Order: sequence, then C-alpha cells, then structure tokens
Amino acid sequence: MNKRTHITTRTLPKRNLFRMTLVLFMATSLFFAVAIARAATDNASKATGTPSTAKEMQGYTAKKNMSVEELIKEVYAGTPLNNPTLVKALQEANPKMITGKLNQTLKRGQVVFLPDHAAVVAQTLATFAPPPPVAPDAANSGSQSSDPSSRRLWVRFP
Repeated sequence: MNKRTHITTRTLPKRNLFRMTLVLFMATSLFFAVAIARAATDNASKATGTPSTAKEMQGYTAKKNMSVEELIKEVYAGTPLNNPTLVKALQEANPKMITGKLNQTLKRGQVVFLPDHAAVVAQTLATFAPPPPVAPDAANSGSQSSDPSSRRLWVRFP
C-alpha cells in the first residue's frame, strides 16, 4: 500500500506540469484565434464597402421617443423615395437596432446611423436607369440601303 502511494506522489508533479502546459497552450490558442477573427472581420468590412467614416454614414441621436416613420419624416423630408425603401436602407445600416417596421419605437438618446441619401437614391434608381448607349462601330456607321438583305425587310407603300 505504501509503495502505491509513493508511485502516485511521484507522478503527481508530472501530471500537474502536463495540465499547466495544456492550459497555457489553450489560452494562447484562444488569444490568437480572437486576434485572427478580429482582423478578419475588419478586413471583411473594408472589402464589402461598409461605411466606416463619418462622411459616408452619419449618426443621429433621437431627441425624444419616436417611431421610425417619424425619424424618416424628420431626417429625409422631401425625399423622392417611399418609406419602405428608406426603412430598408435604415435597417441595412442598423441591423441590430431596426427590425424593418415603420411603427418601431426608438428611445430618446438612441443613436441611429443614417445612410447617405444620395447613395440610397442612386442605388434604388439604378435598376430603372436605361443601359448606357452603345458606341456605333466603324463597319456599321454607313448606310444600310446598299445591303440587299436589309432592303428586303423594308415596307414599300404604293
């Protein structure tokens, strides 16, 4: 019995050393994982073009309890865009704060990031803009009346 106790006490410092090394390794790994994740999210936000400067996105502090619709009327007065479009833009700028409902209440003192109005208008109306004009080719710049296949499609009235 005494011999067994003696063996256990001899291996005890080795086990503690192993545990301490394992804990130190895990803590170091966790530290570097957090640093890498933080660097990756910073690079991803720069690559996706999320606004990071105050010039691209302004903060607005609510002066009183107000709904998102009241915020839109106050900040974007006279805009050509409808309210659902502006709510969607506000929701994209503040995904954790705004759910996308017009009657959602913002508390007094709450800071809401406002997207640039000109950028929202350009993004919304870009789908309705006509395609850019195509430059005429040098080969097709002349009259097509000399081409017999195109003359065949002409309509001739008496």
